[in-house]
This record gives sequence, C-alpha cells and structure tokens, in this order.
Amino acid sequence: MKEKIVVFSWTGNTAACAVALQQEMGIESFLLVEEKERAGSKGFALGGLQASMGLKTKVKQMPDLSDVDVLLLGMPVWAGATPPAINSFFNQSDISGKKVYVFVTQASDEVPKKLEAKLKKRIEAKGGQFVHMFVVSISRGKQMSVEAALPRAQRWAKRIRTGE
Repeated sequence: MKEKIVVFSWTGNTAACAVALQQEMGIESFLLVEEKERAGSKGFALGGLQASMGLKTKVKQMPDLSDVDVLLLGMPVWAGATPPAINSFFNQSDISGKKVYVFVTQASDEVPKKLEAKLKKRIEAKGGQFVHMFVVSISRGKQMSVEAALPRAQRWAKRIRTGE
C-alpha cells in the first residue's frame, strides 16, 4: 500500500503538519505551489473571496498519484471553503480508487462540518473514498512548528495505519 501526502499551505502551518506526518509515517509529500504568489492582507482577502466562490488558481505542478492507494490531503480552511489551489487539484487530479484522509488548519475552534460534507461529496464524486478529516485550530497570527504538530501527527498516523 503506497501513501502520499499532498498539501497546500500559505502561511506554513499546514506544511508543518505535513512535515510532521511525513516524519512520523516515513512517506513522500508533495507541496502544491501557486504560480502567482499571494502577499499580505490583500492576498489573504483575495484568497478568501476566491475560495468562497469555488475558484481555481494555476498551480506550478500537480503530483503523480498513479501508484498511490492512500492520499493524505492537507489544506488551510479559507472563508469556510477549500483554497483555490486545492480546487485546482480536484479539477486536475485522478483520485479514483484512493482512500483519502484530509487534514485542515483553521483559525476557528469549530469543526467545519459543512466543509467536511462538501469534501466527502467532492472526493466521492471523483471516485475516491473519504475516510476521515483531522482538524487543527491555530490562533490567528501564530505559527505552528513541526515539533508542535508532531503529537497530532502521531495520533493521525495511528488512525491512518489502523484504517480508522
């Protein structure tokens, strides 16, 4: 069974979670990078607007998922929705037949149930199997380190390895 992490991270918090998961599970990860860099509060506001409208953005390269059985998909929550880079990923990637675990970072303590339902529907519409969504709440303006993410990654890895 081959596993792969695919992550989009704007501020580095979701990337820290991905690196911790990569270290814990010993698997390959792939960082989605937008062609046009977002900067400052203008980039933040525009990203939230684009996410809320379900828009896509150009991504430099998409990952090869041809031999992947289990996909760990990481992203921040923007305006209660998936970021444009993740929308592009869903538009361009074949996830059929893959078990998909999602991990999200957000500034709210609430579990984004609407987003979880939308992701489940989106993954299943693409032929994938939505298994579980992990949520990390991060205070605005705070930066998550890999070390801080490691205890969560250890719990997630255990659930993923046992198929929960």
